[in-house]
Amino acid sequence: MVDLLLMSALLTALPPTARLLLVGDAGQLPPVGTGAVLEELCRPACREQLGSAVIELTTTYRNNGAIAAVASALRQPQPSGSDPLEALRPQLEQLEPNANLQWLEAPVTQLPPAVLQPLRAQQQRLRELSQGLRWQGEQVHPEDNVALLEALEARIALSPLRQGPWGVEALHRALLGSALGAPLERWPLGTPVLNRLNRPEQELSNGDIGVLVERDGLRLVWMSAGRLLHPARLAGAEPALALTVHKAQGSQYGEVLLLLPPSRHGDPRLLYTGLTRARRRVLLVTPGQPT
Repeated sequence: MVDLLLMSALLTALPPTARLLLVGDAGQLPPVGTGAVLEELCRPACREQLGSAVIELTTTYRNNGAIAAVASALRQPQPSGSDPLEALRPQLEQLEPNANLQWLEAPVTQLPPAVLQPLRAQQQRLRELSQGLRWQGEQVHPEDNVALLEALEARIALSPLRQGPWGVEALHRALLGSALGAPLERWPLGTPVLNRLNRPEQELSNGDIGVLVERDGLRLVWMSAGRLLHPARLAGAEPALALTVHKAQGSQYGEVLLLLPPSRHGDPRLLYTGLTRARRRVLLVTPGQPT
């Protein structure tokens, strides 16, 4: 996620005596800004120059089984212009019914029930937790902090697109209805809230996620560190029952519902990044084959 501008600023700020350790996954999506620094450093020509300064870790601890196997296949060199999903088709067609990666082909004219139903269950679980919070003074009880965090990280829907039939906005319209256009404080209790701006004065970064809760009739946003913020302090926030794959980088969830719309199959890093956000289970949804 480090682009050329940020890397240049970092190197300029470091004293000559400093040692720099870069940790990351070159197989994931490149940064939004210009220059995929880590990916370039991991190319054969650079690796040869860097020698033993480059170490590749190959043991996966986040996930295993079919998720890890398909992710490993996606890291292999692909012919230029090839469709990684088509290359994976034989492997996907042989998945066992109890594999931790399942594949569903569905029409793009509607959001699949196999995606919406688990997300509605996620909504219900977060709503119940938000309504039943115990308070210690002005703070959420520590056990409820843990329960909220675990529920928040239990499941997510990911899409490469914000807009379109299988985009993040379409998912939120289906889940939140008319509340989607309302101010944050009028969203349903338990709705995950995505902060989209760096707010150093509040110790918040772009991408931090909280949950809308209520205390004594006052709507507040619970953040994962247990802090509570008034919704007015989170201008521009969005719901986070679904995220773009790019926004989800650096996070992990128990279950990932990964929608891959038409024309979004060409970059193996997109599919790889989405799959590897999951710890336990992935449902991969792709457009149905023409009949």
